[in-house]
Amino acid sequence: MKILVLARSEFQHVEYTDKVAFISIHNPNVDSPIFPDSENVLNLWFDDVEEDYGYELLNGDRIVYFNDFMADKIYKFVKLNESKKGFVIHCTMGKCRSGAVGSVLVDYFQIPYLEFLKLNPRVQPNILVKKLLTERFFGNSFEI
Repeated sequence: MKILVLARSEFQHVEYTDKVAFISIHNPNVDSPIFPDSENVLNLWFDDVEEDYGYELLNGDRIVYFNDFMADKIYKFVKLNESKKGFVIHCTMGKCRSGAVGSVLVDYFQIPYLEFLKLNPRVQPNILVKKLLTERFFGNSFEI
């Protein structure tokens, strides 16, 4: 099992295959999907924010926080696709939001974290995304 975290610009050049599962994380009100939703493609739209700082707007648009509903969608999608050869996950920079998803999947599939970091050296997981996914996948959490 391989977990690959990419920036949107890198992901745009990935060739579609049904042998892997794709998780695309988009900026709300900005990004369009590269691949449409299907059995092995999941598209989500949320901002790269880690906690509620009391702001309602980001760049003039309402902030969309990662939430339990989205964590559940990822969980169900992963369970549906856990027999695939790997997961390719992207967000704008391939760093925080997708990095958090990737790091939880590494724990779930029991992949050595250093092996994951060799493939994905820029990963800096978004704390909110990692917290909610950890709760969903493992039933426990950590404090933000």
